[in-house]
Amino acid sequence: ESKMVHGKTVPAEFMNLKAEIQVRTFMQHAWSTIHQDYLYKPDFRIPDRIQRQFFRTMALIEEVDEGFKNAVESSINAIGITDLEEKLIYVNNSCVKMWGYDSKDEMLGRLLPEFWEGEGVYKTVKELREKGVASGEDIGKRKDGSLFYVQFTRNMFRDATGYPAFIFGSFLLSFKTF
Repeated sequence: ESKMVHGKTVPAEFMNLKAEIQVRTFMQHAWSTIHQDYLYKPDFRIPDRIQRQFFRTMALIEEVDEGFKNAVESSINAIGITDLEEKLIYVNNSCVKMWGYDSKDEMLGRLLPEFWEGEGVYKTVKELREKGVASGEDIGKRKDGSLFYVQFTRNMFRDATGYPAFIFGSFLLSFKTF
């Protein structure tokens, strides 16, 4: 029988199929496309100097990609990414520290509402799904159960077809205290 998955009807015959999924950054995807179309299987011979330029471009793409990853990882802002079911799939070190955990692994795979106090998180999720963005202040709950005020901004990221792909959040400690 068909089943709804992410708001789409999936026929029963596809429900138990296994697939390989490649996870790549935008820069890796760009390089892959260039390489496949122009270097790996070109319809014509690419001059050596142009090939060298492609490889220099790839080196720059790798540098930008690494720089972006390093910037996110070393940000003083806590950064978290969830899938569409609000399960944490990425947190940076600042996020781990803000919520009082010892490692990323303690947070990853858990549902976002586990890290918040009260019903505010559900209102935020609703707003995010309706508008694609939500910001404000809410009450975070640390590993030890202590509460703290958090300013947040969350954005829904969409894939090339416009379908929601994941949710990005940036968090700062508020000046308010309990």
